[in-house]
Amino acid sequence: MTRLSSAVLLLLLVMVASGRTAHANLIENGGFELGQVPNPCFIFDIGVGSTLITGWTVSQGTIDWDGPPPCSVTPGAGAHSLDLVGQIGIGGIQQTFATTPGKCYKISFDLAGNPGAPPTIKPIAVNINGVNVFNDTFSIAGKSASNMGWVRKSVKFVATSPSTTVEFVSDVRPSGGTLNAGANLDNVGARHSHGCP
Repeated sequence: MTRLSSAVLLLLLVMVASGRTAHANLIENGGFELGQVPNPCFIFDIGVGSTLITGWTVSQGTIDWDGPPPCSVTPGAGAHSLDLVGQIGIGGIQQTFATTPGKCYKISFDLAGNPGAPPTIKPIAVNINGVNVFNDTFSIAGKSASNMGWVRKSVKFVATSPSTTVEFVSDVRPSGGTLNAGANLDNVGARHSHGCP
């Protein structure tokens, strides 16, 4: 191999590595696969302040950590997902990751809803550093634990500090009654992006 071809090969390897780094997921454990799982099925009512799920902190109410069928619902990817509402009608989870001020980022995630209890329409909110930047809903009409109907959602934002906290919240309390089933979340990612609005 000549010196020129060796140099070209090295340049190509650097370019590939740089490309991979630029598109790397900045979220730790975005599929909720890692953590202190006492059984392979599920853990209900994980409360505020819990760091049971690696990389994440429960920020509001309580959440449920769902395992795969036949224990619980079919995840969006992997073996686990979250029901963002435990027993008190609201729940949230958050993670802080490194960002560069002025740069554009894209948060992506899989969204579904717990089909096991009302309401039919499950709300989800995404907050960046405590500011609401995204709201959506998911209907469980025609859905089941084995047919969740996961959809991919995303939101872009411009970072304003060296670290950013993303929070996902589902609040079904406005629907009334005893509510313990909210929006389901899985496969969360955060990456550098282009074309922020």
